[in-house]
Formats: sequence, C-alpha cells, structure tokens
Amino acid sequence: MSLSHWLGAALRIALIGIGLVGLGVSARPLELVQAFDDVTAATESNAFERVADSYMVIHRHLPWDIDYLSLAAEADLKAGNYIRAEQHLLVVAERRELTPLEIAWLGSIYAGQGRQQEAVAAWESARALGILDAGALLSVADFYLARQDWQRARNVLEAAVIVIQDDDQLYYRLGLLQALDDPEEAELSLALAVSLNEDRAIPLARLRAVIGERNQVDLDEWFTILGETYLDMDELLLARTALSRAVAYNPAYATPLAYLSYVYASLGEPALGAAQQAYSLNPDSPVVNFIIGLTWKRLGQQREARHAFERAYDLNPLDPAFAVEIASTWRADNQHEAAEAWMLEAVRLAPEDLRWQILLVQFYMDEAYKVEEEGLPLALSLVERLPDNATVRDALGLGYFHLGLYDLALEEFDVAIELDPTLARAYLNRGSTLEFLGDLQGARIDYERAVELDPASPIGERAERALAFLGTNGEN
Repeated sequence: MSLSHWLGAALRIALIGIGLVGLGVSARPLELVQAFDDVTAATESNAFERVADSYMVIHRHLPWDIDYLSLAAEADLKAGNYIRAEQHLLVVAERRELTPLEIAWLGSIYAGQGRQQEAVAAWESARALGILDAGALLSVADFYLARQDWQRARNVLEAAVIVIQDDDQLYYRLGLLQALDDPEEAELSLALAVSLNEDRAIPLARLRAVIGERNQVDLDEWFTILGETYLDMDELLLARTALSRAVAYNPAYATPLAYLSYVYASLGEPALGAAQQAYSLNPDSPVVNFIIGLTWKRLGQQREARHAFERAYDLNPLDPAFAVEIASTWRADNQHEAAEAWMLEAVRLAPEDLRWQILLVQFYMDEAYKVEEEGLPLALSLVERLPDNATVRDALGLGYFHLGLYDLALEEFDVAIELDPTLARAYLNRGSTLEFLGDLQGARIDYERAVELDPASPIGERAERALAFLGTNGEN
C-alpha cells in the first residue's frame, strides 16, 4: 500500500472515530485503531498470522477498501495459510482486476499446495507483466527452507525452473534439495546449474561426487557424508536433516551424532547432549573427538575445545588439522607462544603441503606477532613460490602494514584483490590501511565489500564494526 493510500485510510479512520465519539460510540474505532497498531507490532515480530487477522479486522470496518483484504492475503501466504490466502484473493478478484504482484502471490499459494500447473500458469502471467524474476521465486523458496519445509520449497523451485529456465541459482537450490531424496534428479539439476554458470563446477564437484556414490555405501554412511558436504557448503539446515537421517538409520553411529552437535551449536540450539552421546559411543575416534572440539569451540569454550582437540591429536598425531585447531584455542586465549608451537607442529607434520605454511604466516600477521623476524621472511618465501596466490599476497601486505611500509602494503592488497576479487580478508586489510592513512571513504567502500562477501565470518564482523566506528565518528 502506498504512503498516500495509507494516509488516506488513516484520515478516514479519524473522521469515522470523530463521528462515532460524537454519538457516544467508541468500541468499533478503538478496535480499528488497535488493529492498525497490531499490524505494526506483529509485522516487526514476523507474526504473519496475526498480521492477517488484524488486516481482516480492518477490512470488516472498512469494507469499501479492498486493498486491506489483499494485504491479509499476503500475510496469510507468508504464514503458510494457503487456503485462506487464496480465498482472500478470489474475493479481491471479484471486486477488481488482480495486480501483477497479486498474481505472483497466487503462484506461490499454488506452489505451496503442490498445485504445480496452476503455479506455473500464474507465475508465467506475472512474469509477462514484468513483476516476476528468479530472485522473487528464490525468496519464496528460501522462506520455506528457513522453516525446513523441504517439500514446499521443492514445489516452488520445480515450478520455478519451468517458468525461468536460464537461471543457475534456481537449479542450484533445487539440486541441493533433491539430493536428500532424488539423487538422479539432483544430478540433472546441478548439471544444468553448471552448464549455465561454469564457476559452479568446482564448488559443486564434491556434492556431485557424493550423489554418485548413493548406491555404493550404506545409507547411514552416505547421509553422514552428505551432511558433512552440506556443512562445507554452509547449508546448516540441510546438513541437520541429512545427519539426522544418518542417526535414524544407525543410532549407534557416533560420527553423525558428533557432526549434529556442531550443527546444533552453529544454529544456537542445545548441542552438548549429542556431543556427549557421540563421545560415549566412540571415545577412541580421533574424528569424533575433533568434531566435538569444533562444537566446544563454536560454543566459545576454548579450554574444553582444546582438550577435545588434544585427545584427537593423541589418537592420531599425524594429522596437521588437529595441531592447527589446538593452536586456534591458544590464539583465542592470546597465548601466542603456545599457538606458534602448535602451528609449527602442523608445518612439521606436512612440510610439503603449503596450506599449513600459509596458515602459519597468517597467524604471524593477524596477531602482529614476530612479524619482522618470522612472518615477513616466510611471506616473502611463499610469494616467491606462489606468486599468484591471493591469500599469500594479502598476508605479505599485512606484514608491510605492521612494519609501517604502507605503500607496499597497499600494492600487495591491490594484487591480492586483482587475483581474487572475492577475498574478503584483502578488502578488510586494505580498508584498515586506508582508514589509518585518512582515506575514510575508500576504507568504507572496502569494508562494505568485505561485509558483502563474507557477512557471517569474523572478517565480515570486523568490517561491520569498522563501519559502525566510521559512522559513530561522523563519516558519511
């Protein structure tokens, strides 16, 4: 509803109220005012069923204004009350022609009910009127995904790809969902996503390989691997579903229980019960202990995390990842000497694997610890061996910054961003350098880009804090 329309409705309400007060009657306008107030409060708390009920109260008082019934339909759609939402729109259609947006809502209502042909017809009409695109359909699907209503999300996406056949994101989201129950359909959808966007080939390679193994391993193991793959893709809700299925197939399987504890912790749900159960089932598994350590770390309990990581290391002292995670707990406690010792242990365990050396140089630079004597020589050595590695260039730039060599630092950050325009860390570090040098507008641009690229990570959070600081200090 437009602002002018709302103000007009408010004025009509006020006039009605004045007239009724003059007659000594106040119940109806009071109920109406309360309904408007409740719309605002319920909308802010995403209580969409309440929003719909309040709009229905308003419509009863103002039956000549059919737009309030349309707004009730939208709220009922968001609440999942498809039958009532459809009934509202049918009444609206009797009074006036539906708007393109309302036609799109009808498509979503039909999709939510599994009425695919009707959803496609409505969405095609809305798209012809210029109101529907892939983003709108993805928003509908994401609404169901957030509620873990996998079937309705699939209904939406399967109808969506009939209407819009050239959007890789639609096929990508559909393929992720189909992997749970229809591996063959999932492979087809993911293949179409890759054909439309070749950049998806590498990120989807592991998931497609896992899908191809569906009939080669037991289902408890397969759903565990699928859940782990979802985790790597940051698809926490899908990971929880896959891992829960693994546990349902084999309640005595400790690994998916351990992963579930990490997922629960990541979602802000009680996690320690699953972690304790996983440990009791297989206390001698280095993998189970390692995942439990990740759960404790996610909960911010560094000491307990360190103990779990140390148990994993004791059970398998050849895995560099265990040493790195032990180091991370010491870093969180600002114990740099202990952290360095464990980072060096990771490098010792796999001297030919440069990943661990890259993590070591990032440790020196991020913590501003032994930058000149250890960090800078290592960074220069890695740049010589990996001149096109954006992460290494960024680390070298940060080393130059700590040593006061700001021009050299900016040059390295520029190279890092040119090599990998999606490296949020490089934007954060360049933004910090620009802010230090007084270029606040340039810093703001880089911070905003870092948040855009990696909003949920520590990098994004640091960039958000930096932006807040700039705003507090009057930078526009």
